[in-house]
Parts: sequence; structure tokens; C-alpha cells
Amino acid sequence: MIRSATHVDNTFPVPGAKGCALGIGLVDAIVDAQAGVPAAAGQNQMIFNEYIGQKAYTALP
Repeated sequence: MIRSATHVDNTFPVPGAKGCALGIGLVDAIVDAQAGVPAAAGQNQMIFNEYIGQKAYTALP
């Protein structure tokens, strides 16, 4: 039997870039602009789709 589940999280903040390019932040502002960060909680969303396979112990070899 295969079941599916979807988990959604939209309550987390995302910080801005720090240390991009040679570890000294030369392109932090460019990365932030491209990624749309920093972003406050509620402005982001992660969706995890999972598929779970089940088999009874009595069905195992």
C-alpha cells in the first residue's frame, strides 16, 4: 500500500545573504535582490510531498 502526505510550512522567516563571494559579502545585495530576501515570516512557503510505502510483517519473506 502506498500513501501520500503533504506538509506545508509558511511560518518561517528567511534571512538575507551573508558572506557571498570570497566570504566577505561582495555580492550579498545582488543575491538578496535575486532571491527576494530577507523575508519576514508568512512570506515564504515550503511544501513537502511524501510517499509512504507500507507492508505488513506477515507479507515479508
